[in-house]
Amino acid sequence: MSEFLTLKKNAGVAVITWNHPKVNALSFALLQELRAQLDDLARDDATRVLVLTGAGEKFFSGGADIRELDQIAPRTLITFGQDLFRQLELFPKPTLAAVNGSAFGGGCELSLACHFRFAVTTAQFALPEIKLGILPGWGGVQRLTRLLGPSRALELLITGERIDAPAAERLGLIQRALPPAQFMAETLTWAKRLARGAPLA
Repeated sequence: MSEFLTLKKNAGVAVITWNHPKVNALSFALLQELRAQLDDLARDDATRVLVLTGAGEKFFSGGADIRELDQIAPRTLITFGQDLFRQLELFPKPTLAAVNGSAFGGGCELSLACHFRFAVTTAQFALPEIKLGILPGWGGVQRLTRLLGPSRALELLITGERIDAPAAERLGLIQRALPPAQFMAETLTWAKRLARGAPLA
């Protein structure tokens, strides 16, 4: 299908998986492929729910591919990512981030742009941009604040603190933290149940 993405469909659920070793970094090419897939799936009447996940067990995504910063103007990458994540946030069908491993920086921001977030208990979340002297550039500040409230969001943003999935569930950052053995099966079961609902509800 593409260099970085695979797409599987079953029972009204489309699952996009990205694979970009070693940390599933969000390269510009990967983001372009994701936008094309979102365009196609938005028009696909057979797709009722979209699940987004990373390959492997360690990383959902480690964030933007910083190796590209010498090749792509930062403004170009920031603007493209903002537009893409806004497209994901406004996607006309329910979206679920299946956070199969750690989600840092842009990877965390991507999960925040989804309507729902399920995570494996071993996953960690962080927006560590403060340690580089920058802010999250793809809407993470605004979305995190809406989810957690200004005080708790500010704490995570100005410390770059990592939190594990159970803590993220307690905070309301994710809906569910699931054990590795049941993670994907339970996530897909929930997505299929959602897909059986009336599309105009």
